[in-house]
Amino acid sequence: MSRAINDISEDDLKEFQEIFDLADTDKGGSISQEELKTLLGVLKMHPTDEQMNAMMKEYCGDSTEEMTFLQFVQVCTKQVDTLYAPAQLSKAFRYFETSELPTGWMTYNRLEELMSEVCPDFNQVMEIMTSVDPDNTGKINYQMYINLLNTELVRSVPLFNTKGMSRRFIQALVAKLQPRTYKFGDYIVRKSDIGREMFFVLSGFVEVVSEDVNPKIFATLGEGKFFGEIALIFEKRRSASVRAGSYCDLYVINQKDYVEVSRVFPNEANIIRSEALKRLNATKSVDLFNAPGISKKFVTALMTKLQTRSYKVAEIIVKKGDVGLEMFFVTVGSVEIISEDATPIIYATLSEGKFFGEIALVFEQRRTATVRSGPTGCDLYVLDRKDFKEVSLQFPREIALIKKEAEKRLQAQQK
Repeated sequence: MSRAINDISEDDLKEFQEIFDLADTDKGGSISQEELKTLLGVLKMHPTDEQMNAMMKEYCGDSTEEMTFLQFVQVCTKQVDTLYAPAQLSKAFRYFETSELPTGWMTYNRLEELMSEVCPDFNQVMEIMTSVDPDNTGKINYQMYINLLNTELVRSVPLFNTKGMSRRFIQALVAKLQPRTYKFGDYIVRKSDIGREMFFVLSGFVEVVSEDVNPKIFATLGEGKFFGEIALIFEKRRSASVRAGSYCDLYVINQKDYVEVSRVFPNEANIIRSEALKRLNATKSVDLFNAPGISKKFVTALMTKLQTRSYKVAEIIVKKGDVGLEMFFVTVGSVEIISEDATPIIYATLSEGKFFGEIALVFEQRRTATVRSGPTGCDLYVLDRKDFKEVSLQFPREIALIKKEAEKRLQAQQK
């Protein structure tokens, strides 16, 4: 995403103006597409003709072949201000270099300054650094720095952040990431195609769309988001099409490379597959999601949205009277449905494999009871209403059936 003009320093604006003036010889305040391409070359950017066409369309629309200075600044800042753009990262890294180390190196202390802006949990950063600096030298070079950031990107995928994932396995996946660029309107995956790749959005955004003549946009995924992780494990058909909503840069890891890494790390691969099946079985266990007419693709899509959450002993999970916006699946331990008394009465206990809160996904009903974690604490899968609605847009037939069944249950509860 490009920065606002107000966020750009006066010095940077002056530099952009000087470059812009090289082509704007008539001082008319605009330049042509060919002139823009020449200027981007001055900035060490070398877009293809297709990318140039996409840029002009995105920033200038279809009605003009000229670009103004402000549009030029937007293009430049978008190209250098992406989440993990090499130019941006290199500049940031050089800023944190110190005189006591050779060029291209920084110390842990300087890294702490940098990463405090990126990741609030520095203990997690230091854990990753231990893996990129196994000899504990207290310093890190530019490539190690890039690997550290990309490691965090891969770890953002719930399936790759399951207990038992080794640092070396994550590093091996990071090494397989391949950059890929798409221009506005390009289709990245098509519905019903066999999925063999997973994608991470680095800059710009992508749209999950229908296959209609005038496609409906089900969801928008911006920088730092990902999609297609199930394709690496099960080679399932895509449940929806995804296209570039803007000029965008992605990282891609394909199934062949994932299988290659899995052969070296069979334990981690087995954990991931088991976790994926566990999540799939959790969603299948909900009879509301397993009624006649509910497709396997719908259940699989829900499974990819599950997040893990842990609770300590007797910790409140939901409170009676609160608006319900999440559904829960018990994966470890148990939960207790309790009264609101000073010394709560336990009405029921739900153990591993059970679930609660499914009506909250369909209707924003207030919770009818308080639920706390059991005597040993618990681990839960959580599905929130926002993610449920996002999936539902892709499966209108399924959501209609679920709503109908949920309404019956709600009416029965109110009698």
